[in-house]
Amino acid sequence: MQTYVPVVLILMAVLGKCSSQGTIATDDCTVCGDPHIVTFDGKRKRDNLVPGVWHVLSQDNVNTPPRWMVTALTEFHKGGPRTKLLTVSFTCKLIDGTDNVDTVDMATVAQFGPGQVFDCPSQQVSITIGPRRCVKITVAEPRWIDGTAGPCGDNDGDKTND
Repeated sequence: MQTYVPVVLILMAVLGKCSSQGTIATDDCTVCGDPHIVTFDGKRKRDNLVPGVWHVLSQDNVNTPPRWMVTALTEFHKGGPRTKLLTVSFTCKLIDGTDNVDTVDMATVAQFGPGQVFDCPSQQVSITIGPRRCVKITVAEPRWIDGTAGPCGDNDGDKTND
């Protein structure tokens, strides 16, 4: 789903200064619960991810190796057969070439809320962790149009291929 955020948020981090007060388009993917997914292109689907395994929810599909990646560890929900997100990890390649990794225990956020936000300005990606075991991945256009991979889709505007 496309939204708009102030350019200032991204330019300040990437360029180190504000040069415009305009807006830049962004696309969101949400992954909630067992998990229900709304892809960057707006397709709604439910994936029953194998419990006890780390799954890539979305990643950079332009660079090798990827400069950012959102992964999740799943577990059975109330003994199965449905699964739920247990832990979410966000890896981001910083401007200096180092990796920054943030990991969140979903039970803590699900119980206490409100959400937590993790930004990767150098890659123009952010994630928001919220109550009800929800993850929202936000990518900037045009940088990530047709440049993502994983259950969140490829962000090419065609929800039939997600």
